[in-house]
Amino acid sequence: MLSVEEKQIDRFTEIFYRILRGEKPSPIRLPKDYPENEITQLASYINRFIEEYNELADFMYSISRGELDYDPPKGKMRALQSFKSLQASLRHLTWKTQKIANGDFSQKVDFMGDFSAAFNKMTQQLQQAFADLEKRNAELRQANEHIRQQQEELRKKTAELAELNATLEQRVEKQTEVIRTQLEELKQLDQLKDQFLANTSHELRTPLNGIIGLAESLMDGATGPLPAATNQNLRMIVSSGQRLASLVNDILDFSKMKNHELEIRRKPLYIKNIADMVLAVCRPLLAGKALILQNNIPDNLPPVQADENRVQQILHNLVGNALKFTHSGSVRLSAEVISGKMMALSVSDTGIGIPEDKRESIFQTFAQGDASTIREYGGTGLGLSISRQLVELHGGSIRLVSETGKGSTFTFTLPLSEGVPEHNPEHSADSETLMSGIRKESEDSPGQTGEFPVSDGISENSQTVIYPAADFSESPAHFYSDMGTDEKFRILVVDDEPVNQQVLANHLSPRNYEVIQALNGRAALDYFEQDCHFDLVLLDIMMPGMSGYDVARKLRETFLPSELPIIMLTAKNRISDLIEGFSCGVNDYLAKPLSKSELLARIRTHLHLLKINSSYSRFVPYDYLRFLKKESILDVRLGDHDSREMGIMFTDIRSFTAMSEKMTAGEIFRFVNAYLGRVSPVIRAHNGIIVKFLGDGLMAVFPNDTEDLLAAGIEKLRKVEEYNQHRKTEGRMPIRIGIGAHTGHIMIGMIGESARMEGDVLSDHVNLTARLEGLSKYYGVSFLISGEVLEKLPNPEKYLIRFLDRVQVRGRETIIHVHEVFSADPEPLAEKKLRFRAEFEKGQHLYFNSRFREAAMCFRNILQSSPEDHAVRIFLERSELFLKNGVPEGWQGIERRSEK
Repeated sequence: MLSVEEKQIDRFTEIFYRILRGEKPSPIRLPKDYPENEITQLASYINRFIEEYNELADFMYSISRGELDYDPPKGKMRALQSFKSLQASLRHLTWKTQKIANGDFSQKVDFMGDFSAAFNKMTQQLQQAFADLEKRNAELRQANEHIRQQQEELRKKTAELAELNATLEQRVEKQTEVIRTQLEELKQLDQLKDQFLANTSHELRTPLNGIIGLAESLMDGATGPLPAATNQNLRMIVSSGQRLASLVNDILDFSKMKNHELEIRRKPLYIKNIADMVLAVCRPLLAGKALILQNNIPDNLPPVQADENRVQQILHNLVGNALKFTHSGSVRLSAEVISGKMMALSVSDTGIGIPEDKRESIFQTFAQGDASTIREYGGTGLGLSISRQLVELHGGSIRLVSETGKGSTFTFTLPLSEGVPEHNPEHSADSETLMSGIRKESEDSPGQTGEFPVSDGISENSQTVIYPAADFSESPAHFYSDMGTDEKFRILVVDDEPVNQQVLANHLSPRNYEVIQALNGRAALDYFEQDCHFDLVLLDIMMPGMSGYDVARKLRETFLPSELPIIMLTAKNRISDLIEGFSCGVNDYLAKPLSKSELLARIRTHLHLLKINSSYSRFVPYDYLRFLKKESILDVRLGDHDSREMGIMFTDIRSFTAMSEKMTAGEIFRFVNAYLGRVSPVIRAHNGIIVKFLGDGLMAVFPNDTEDLLAAGIEKLRKVEEYNQHRKTEGRMPIRIGIGAHTGHIMIGMIGESARMEGDVLSDHVNLTARLEGLSKYYGVSFLISGEVLEKLPNPEKYLIRFLDRVQVRGRETIIHVHEVFSADPEPLAEKKLRFRAEFEKGQHLYFNSRFREAAMCFRNILQSSPEDHAVRIFLERSELFLKNGVPEGWQGIERRSEK
């Protein structure tokens, strides 16, 4: 950008150029605050020059116009001379100024006196200024070079740093990958550890199930009566096995809680009821000890919001520990509401107590009081750790108060519930039965508790129950009852362990069950493929080759859960395993080792439900449920329906009204049921579904293919022929039936109203099928099918079929082609229909082409050899009628029937 001095020099040059072009220049105006210097002086000189120049110019202009009165030649010459001299000076000054503007500061001017001096001084100053500027530019260039060198050095260092960073990143990435690999390996090891625990528990539970089951079955008399000492030893085996099973469960729970897989299912619970059951189950631990159990929990406590199974587990651990470490005295349960939101439950004992320095460590995993305790009392040290974690999962806490040699009190808290439990303990039949049994046992064995009276200070609303030591002499037989029927139930046991097979056989065979065994999944499915019937399946899950899950999925392709109950037997009772089992269609599960009483109770319950469902299936068949995608009749609702293409069949007894007039009401029902009892199984055997019974007739549908429909109709006619042979031996008249069959899209579902509904099918095709059955009477044949059925038969040549007629039935505008199936006709008649089929078709062709005389001749020839063929007789009568009366106007060979 130009400085002020440079701008003024340019202004001076412009003035001189204007003068040279003969223009009048304007004066130079400097800013008011412009300093006094050579520029100011030069500007003053130039302005005076401009003023004189302008006067001279005006003078010359006036002279040129003759406005001045003077001697023109002389004056004109002086003016011209002066002007030329000025003009030359100006040219010289302009040239000098241009030189200076181009950077040549050596130029001097030597005219106009002071003007020249000022101009030359300005030139010197400009020269000095430009020299200073050049010096400064040189210094700046040097500084820039230094900066460039520094930038180059910085670039090199930056490149080195980037290379170092890249190397460091590679090292970090490599180390991170190593750490990631190690973490992945640790995760895999952790998963392998969890899998090891699960697999180990499975392997432990399988032999445990055999040990406990075989011992219980021997105690139950599976091999006959045993000596008392043997029974006592067997009871000890069962007790030890159950103890080992409990330890396995603790290890699994520990694994689940470590992996945050343990689920808590809260609901309102009355804690006293749970305490009663826990103390009753712990009774065997009292054997050989002068010890009593007391339940001091009041009846009027509000419910808690907790998981029933986990609360039982907590109490089992605490009560079991108390009984283990208490040789005499008592173990008491008590409870109270604290702070209005929580309930505190306490388990107190008079045992060995816990030293103060051990009271916190006993809650740690795999910890006990000391090494001597482990040796004397055994255990894994998991019970208290699991109990504390279960309490904390409920939002509570657990604490201990103990004194060495005097006993301990464990107190844990649970949140109170705002809801109401499903069953009030005051009205619970099971609870009352349990308590009455315990009271009776207490009365029968007073010697075991007489030395230890109940402590005072118990609330008047509480009920103290004293649990005596277990009496192992009682037989478990009273736990079971039969199904109230002499019916023999068939149970398929699928397990690859022979020991487990023997345990289940020992438990089930002495009762009202027929046990069939399969050692693997493939063998189990083979039984069903051989049409073996079973009422229930006990299915092991972990089997080689085909797992129980696969077997269940395969069975559910054929059988509904309400039709064939499946109870899953598993040693892997994790939630994910159970969910997978239920998703495969199992009804229930039992965890190994099996409890005999629970096993028999579950079987009894499912067989009872099976009998109920079987009774319901007589009204709503299982096939209906499959169509409606329902697992049970309980899921069926009014309006449930499905639509698809099916074969439809109507059957009716000929002249049933005339027959029934000669029978009593009882005889009519016996006759109809005898007839339906013979023909109905035929429909089911050919994959048909009986939709409804219509007095002496029935309607059925066939969802799979038309061959089922045709085969069922033929077989039904043969069954009727067998029934007629039976009726002849009793001196009764034979019966005849008519069958109509069609195929089409129908809707199957539930109709009626809320208080009464039934399964039915709705479609115009249903009405057409009924019309076909009616036409069988008209043509005097047994089995009619529509042209649609014939078209869908994959192999129609397998059957004896002939075309009968083109008919328009009542309520339908379209024409149907009617065909007769005579495969089930008496052999002589069927042979004649087959022999004359071509002649019959020839006569029909002549008839439909209005050549009635020739057609009548064909039909007469057939009737001479087969006079019982009523359909041929109908066509002969029609032909003769048209020959006699002529053909009606618009006749197209279509038979129009107005009957229903």
